[in-house]
Amino acid sequence: MSRQFRYIFLQMFAPFLTACVILMVLLYLVNIPRVLDVLLAQGGAVNLMFLMLVFITPKILAYILPVALLVASLYVLYRLHIDLERVAMQASGFTYWSIARPMLAFAAGVLFVVLVIHAYIMPLGQRAFQDRVFEINETITAAVLRPGQFNTLTSGVTAFVRSRDSNGVIRDILVQDARDPERPTSYLAAQGTLLQAPEGLRLEMRNGSIHRFEEPDNPASLNILRFDRYLYDLSELTQKSETRILKSRERFLYQLFYPDMSEIYNRSRVDTFRADAHNRLASPLFCLAYVLIALAAFRELTARYGYLPQIIVTISVALTARLVYLGITGLTTENPIWNLFLYVVPLGVSLFAVLFIIYGVHGIMRFVPRTREAGRGAS
Repeated sequence: MSRQFRYIFLQMFAPFLTACVILMVLLYLVNIPRVLDVLLAQGGAVNLMFLMLVFITPKILAYILPVALLVASLYVLYRLHIDLERVAMQASGFTYWSIARPMLAFAAGVLFVVLVIHAYIMPLGQRAFQDRVFEINETITAAVLRPGQFNTLTSGVTAFVRSRDSNGVIRDILVQDARDPERPTSYLAAQGTLLQAPEGLRLEMRNGSIHRFEEPDNPASLNILRFDRYLYDLSELTQKSETRILKSRERFLYQLFYPDMSEIYNRSRVDTFRADAHNRLASPLFCLAYVLIALAAFRELTARYGYLPQIIVTISVALTARLVYLGITGLTTENPIWNLFLYVVPLGVSLFAVLFIIYGVHGIMRFVPRTREAGRGAS
């Protein structure tokens, strides 16, 4: 490894890590409300919140590492130009590919890390996150009943509570159970608490009444039963973590390509699993594509109008390629042939960037007139 290779390779680390930290903080702020939505209803959830954020860290890294690599590439190329280091290198006999090789080697390392995250680490994190969510829902809580709003507990069951005291007492409870359309039932109670019984979660209601229409179309058939204490079963409204079905994002790569076809759930979602698997394999290719786009934009040794146009072009091309890729992911579940285009986008952009680095814009355009002249001669 030459000194020049090692120098550029190490120059990538500082901006790459800085971009990772900034992007992680931003995405943590975006995901914190999602975590708090599950946790705050329990009370003391600060420590658990940090644990849940750790579980979603692999998913965040899978998205930000290619973007951080693009930022690092732009920064290093910009510094090499404004500090005239590239001029000195090329004056010493180094080619532009001598500068590109250490950056591409760094990108290959990041690509491998992203691939490992997609294949193994991210599913582990998603499993741990969902297991914790189901454990929370099983062991308690109040996440089931949020004060001041109507909560859909499951299909046909809606609940409303006006407030919840610091000691866990719930005030002014309304539960509408319409799972049996022939006998819709309403539960009203002045107060209550959530209890964890051996059989599962229970809502203990006190000082209330049960309103049931024995005949749905006959208002006179309303039956009212008053009670001092009543236990409403919530165990069926929370799915047990040990029996829950793993979603696509919680499965390892080989489980997506080769799902257990003895399960009905898997047989009905084979195309979805394969699409997610190809997405995990194709998405890391943007690590190389982004670096090559930046190298192509900074190919010229001098910039007549400064380096802002190169930066804008790099970001625009990278963003466009990513948007096209995201658009294709929405089509992969409809027709498996679109899975092929998940690889075409990053590899096609990479190939075009390589040709641009080799020939430049003028070199590529030389082929266009020749094609036109050949067409005229044939006509």
